[in-house]
Amino acid sequence: MHRLIEKLQKLPQKFPSIIDDAGKPAPADVEFGFLKGKLQLFQLRPFLQNHEVQGMDYLINMDKSLHGKSHIKVDMSGVPK
Repeated sequence: MHRLIEKLQKLPQKFPSIIDDAGKPAPADVEFGFLKGKLQLFQLRPFLQNHEVQGMDYLINMDKSLHGKSHIKVDMSGVPK
């Protein structure tokens, strides 16, 4: 638990805040897990179940770039570049 708290406390220095359309900090969904026995940060993204966040122009515009690309397959065994 101590390692998880330590990693959470370092997030604001490593990653920019998620900001809503009004310029205020928005809640985040933070996912940690273990990879090869080591605690890792897997994902940091806007908390989408929050009704205030669901209508953010920022998120809506991110999704626009994905339209028409649902046919693209992702190799989950590969290493990200």
